[in-house]
Amino acid sequence: MRGPAPGVIVAICAGTALACYAVWKIALALRSDETRVRIALEDIANSARDRDVGALLEYIDPEYRDAVGYTRREVEAGLRYLLGRAKAVEVDLAVLSIRVEGDRAFAIVRARAELRAGGALVRLADAGFDGDTFEVELRRCGSYFRVLSVRAAGEGQLPRTHTSVPGARAQGA
Repeated sequence: MRGPAPGVIVAICAGTALACYAVWKIALALRSDETRVRIALEDIANSARDRDVGALLEYIDPEYRDAVGYTRREVEAGLRYLLGRAKAVEVDLAVLSIRVEGDRAFAIVRARAELRAGGALVRLADAGFDGDTFEVELRRCGSYFRVLSVRAAGEGQLPRTHTSVPGARAQGA
């Protein structure tokens, strides 16, 4: 007795793949905005740990400008400089709250990041922030959110003036 014809096997595989795709699309559509924001923040932390500048930049809005004064271009230059030289990156991120208002989201996060490169240790404070609690403003971009700005949260943790981080300024700007 012969088994099923190759066309039947292909049809079954194609049907299974389409069913899995449909389930994935439905699950994605059912995610709340808060969940999407949380996933974006977790992806950012994981991308930093992996020193994946490209993945990090996917989550930085083209109109990014933080309270310190950095633009997306400066953040990109700083990330490429620092992560390109980093031997290790440690990131701890705890999402304390998320509020969504239309196409914007505001997350309060507690973050600690340390980057080791060439015997030096770089921390968030070196990028111009005091403290470890931040308000992250995000903007909806299709089915996910991108970071629009970051500022220190809470009294006594206002951003310092624009400081220099090696490589943070885009060349030729």
